[in-house]
Amino acid sequence: MEKIMLFYDKDSDVLDISLGPPQKARSEEAGNDVIVRKNQDKKIVGFTVLNIMKRGKGFTIPLEAAFVQR
Repeated sequence: MEKIMLFYDKDSDVLDISLGPPQKARSEEAGNDVIVRKNQDKKIVGFTVLNIMKRGKGFTIPLEAAFVQR
């Protein structure tokens, strides 16, 4: 299972969400200040959300998750 890593840059007001380890990817604008990163197999490997704090509490990104008990 891949780790989800979140990075927030306060100065730029940008949230970066990476799914798994860093890898080469192409960026595509998804609209509403969201950029989606896809690998060569067109699998989503991350998101970048611009102006995240200006959105208030109403912004969501749909993600599927599986939880593993250790």
